[in-house]
Amino acid sequence: MVRGSIVLPHGIGKNLRVIVFAKGDKVDQAKEAGADEIGGPELAEKIKGGWTDFDVCIAAPDMMGVVGLWEKSSGPAA
Repeated sequence: MVRGSIVLPHGIGKNLRVIVFAKGDKVDQAKEAGADEIGGPELAEKIKGGWTDFDVCIAAPDMMGVVGLWEKSSGPAA
């Protein structure tokens, strides 16, 4: 059996939706990086309400307490 990986020149054609938990100057950094949604506790409440229209979730270190409130029910990290 042969295994390996390659990098496709144009990706796989899927655009990832990224959300970021941030506050302060980290919000500006997330905007510059192209985050689709940026928030704090209000974003966590939106997710707890059932919103899952995102592919990747990133949290700044100072926002881990907010993310920790719902991460146990969201399943294991990938």
